[in-house]
Amino acid sequence: MAMPSLFRASLSREIRDWEEEQLISAEQAAQLRARYGLSVDDRAASLGYMVLSGLAILCAGLALLLVISHNWDEIPRVVRMGALILLTAGLNLRGVQQVARGLRDSGVRWLFAGGLAYGASIMLIAQIYHLGEHFPDGLFWWALGVLPLALLCGSRLLHLLQLGLATLWLLTQAEYGLAWSYPLFLAATGWQLMRLPPLRALLALWLFGLFAWTQLAFSHWLGKHWLWSMDAAHLVVHTGLALVLFTVTQRLATHADSHWREAGAWLQHWLVRAAVGAMLLFSFADTWDYYITHMHKVGAPALILFLLADLVLVWLARALSPTRLVTLVLVAGTANVMVLGGFLLPDSDTIHVLMAVLVNLFLLALGIRLIVRGLEIRVGELFYSGVVLLLLLALMRYLNLIGDYLGSALLFLVAGGVLFAAARYWQRSASARLEKEDAA
Repeated sequence: MAMPSLFRASLSREIRDWEEEQLISAEQAAQLRARYGLSVDDRAASLGYMVLSGLAILCAGLALLLVISHNWDEIPRVVRMGALILLTAGLNLRGVQQVARGLRDSGVRWLFAGGLAYGASIMLIAQIYHLGEHFPDGLFWWALGVLPLALLCGSRLLHLLQLGLATLWLLTQAEYGLAWSYPLFLAATGWQLMRLPPLRALLALWLFGLFAWTQLAFSHWLGKHWLWSMDAAHLVVHTGLALVLFTVTQRLATHADSHWREAGAWLQHWLVRAAVGAMLLFSFADTWDYYITHMHKVGAPALILFLLADLVLVWLARALSPTRLVTLVLVAGTANVMVLGGFLLPDSDTIHVLMAVLVNLFLLALGIRLIVRGLEIRVGELFYSGVVLLLLLALMRYLNLIGDYLGSALLFLVAGGVLFAAARYWQRSASARLEKEDAA
């Protein structure tokens, strides 16, 4: 499971205190730090300083822009343009100078301010000389100008700025056409993520950008200009991407770098949540009615991309352990049954009910597995996730009966029996642990 940043900082301080109090040796402290990817120095204070300094620079820049904007029309055009150029050049040169002196953190803050000034200059100079009115172009050149500095400095903050701007350009450009050069920004950020410990915000933005660009590229392949669409064809493609990403998280679970292990656990955590949410939607017969009807109209492109994702999945799964391979086979098998079943099965009320019942049984088994696994390894999050899933499933079946009353009643009885058995097991386990502690 992913380690929260606050817990990481607390653990670093605790290890230092244990070592100072001679509760553990220096070798044991080093082993603990190596296991959790911690450094000797506590970085929480420097991180707080960087965040607060960055916000201070941002606020100062906004205040300056407001003052200039108040007197904007009274300033001569040449003076306005010259001031913008000098401000942008000065901030960026100062940042480069600081980085050259070895003061990287300070230099990155100056370059971040310079990047903001560069974007403001693009917009204001275009306004001064009444240049083109296509707003997305300004975002593109802004992101492109920040990109080289982000690559040279290897700064995750600057990459967050350039990819955020590029993503805004992608979204605003969507109604006019596909942003074909957007993968350039994705590739640059991906290279950064591979070289240094991944920043979760940057990783999340990278995945969102990949999802959005794939969505738009597939829409253009179909001759559409849809920014967001969850029709059957797009759902098939997104399912394939999710399976590939889930396989990547399984690979990251055994990565040598603890930062990547935590990133993989974090991604897997949210992927499982998203998958359970989607499965809950497919636990209704009406959903299968709509899905199968539209799946019969899905063309070859969506199925080809899904099968290509399966091939990539197989290639990535070669290095997985037997346990993780079994998990992947179960997940990928369920997804393939749903996708290919929706494409091949006949469109009838009986099939809709049957598929909904199968999904409910799968969710029931998943809830049981989460409860059992949580009890085995004593992780409360897994245990309560299974309990919540079963209760939510029971509530949904109460509000929307599948087939008939007897079928829903059976699901309630099974869920209730599992919950009662889990409660009894939890009570016996706690009692046995207390007796063992008393005996010791």
